Amino acid sequence: ELNIDDPLLEANLRVSLDFALTKLSAGQNSDGGWGWFSGMDSNPVVTAYAVYGLIEAQEAGFDIDRTMIDRAVAFLRTTFINPTEDTETWRLNRQAFYFYVLTRDSAGRYAPSRAEVDSLYRVRLEMNYDAKAYLLMAYNALNGDHSDQINALSSDLISGAKLSATGAHWEEDYHDWWNWSSDTRTTAIALSALLESDPDSELLPNAVRWLMVARRGDHWVTTQETSWSVMALTDWMVATNELQGNYDYAVVLNSVEQATGN
Repeated sequence: ELNIDDPLLEANLRVSLDFALTKLSAGQNSDGGWGWFSGMDSNPVVTAYAVYGLIEAQEAGFDIDRTMIDRAVAFLRTTFINPTEDTETWRLNRQAFYFYVLTRDSAGRYAPSRAEVDSLYRVRLEMNYDAKAYLLMAYNALNGDHSDQINALSSDLISGAKLSATGAHWEEDYHDWWNWSSDTRTTAIALSALLESDPDSELLPNAVRWLMVARRGDHWVTTQETSWSVMALTDWMVATNELQGNYDYAVVLNSVEQATGN
């Protein structure tokens, strides 16, 4: 989408992605899910993450066996819950991730029903910020008018942001180890969500700045933080036409112009 011409990078990515697809195909269990490692019992959040990757690959033009996704989604649906205010937070958070993943399919084959999403929305105050961001993106992807829910979830995220000298970020009160949560990961997911619902928010450049300060060399602390940060920052580049910049500049030192250019 950014029209980057890098044949070596593209060739290396193709090799890596083909290897990943082969590994996913070989590691899928008979119930349709995936475990942490090949041969282990299916784990719902691992399965949802695998489905997310397959759907993204499909959207990018890769030839994906639809039965792999169909079987995995059938397994995921057996783990859905009927959310209430008494439901454990990690279960609510996980269902929000499921809904986000299933709405990523542009064909709409797996999208949850409006009633399913609304039932989770009604208990959103019991959920983490990353789950609210997932739910916000799910509503953005669904057909129909969801402006009230989108506005409320956007407001929840904006009001929950922490501002500091290094930028804007989100901190979770509940450390959801079940779902790979961290404040850096949440900040990246919130950035992606708000780019969809409120792209002119003054928070966004500050969230980008905070993520760059949080980086450790060429990556973040965990692989989950790195994955979601790269995706969010790519969303930011697309939204802001980052690579189409055209500026005049001047370098001035002690009131003396040193250089100019375009």
